[in-house]
Amino acid sequence: MASFVYAFVALVLGLVVGSFANVLIYRIPRRISILRPGSFCPECREPLTANEKIPVLSYLTLGGRCAHCGKKISPRYPLVELANALGWLGVFAVEGFTFAGVVGCILFTGLLVAAATDLTEGVIPNKLCLGLGIFGLAASFYPFGLEPLESLLGALVGGGLLLIFAVLGRLVFRREAMGGGDLKLLAASGAFLGWKLVLVAAFIAVVTGALYGVVYKIITKKETL
Repeated sequence: MASFVYAFVALVLGLVVGSFANVLIYRIPRRISILRPGSFCPECREPLTANEKIPVLSYLTLGGRCAHCGKKISPRYPLVELANALGWLGVFAVEGFTFAGVVGCILFTGLLVAAATDLTEGVIPNKLCLGLGIFGLAASFYPFGLEPLESLLGALVGGGLLLIFAVLGRLVFRREAMGGGDLKLLAASGAFLGWKLVLVAAFIAVVTGALYGVVYKIITKKETL
């Protein structure tokens, strides 16, 4: 029974924070305050009522359309909320309701926001990377598995590794091969993972990114990824 309650709490918290993640995804690239104004329809700018801000359920009950202007609501909103909820459930299943679990959940949400902004806007915001990196370093002073020195080394190795890739890519391909946002994001992730695990993360990112890139290029015929 206790496990069910913990899982339910993790899912609910994940949905709520996932809703806030959607705010970050939309507003940070557009340099809109994340506090004011309140939630609004991106098409008609009408403020949303409390009933229109319930994660996932509001999207379903409204039929995927704005109640004010009738324009379609991007399915990204419920997908981000669900992804964050499942991510939080997974983190808490591994770490439990501990400080390390909270840190892991914040990292997951940060990475989800980065992925979504990169996918929709083609940018990974500096503010997001800086905020994540600072939080990761600060959290290491209340040990969640890393000491401050390990956290700092992780950030340096993560950022330095992609910097090397970026320089080599420019020399070999004569054009930008690695965006600055990717570099900063891996540096921020290193503050959470430490230097050993950030190397593993970089390897996974390169392999999965290459596989995705091949499929993307075949389907879209586009050169830019």
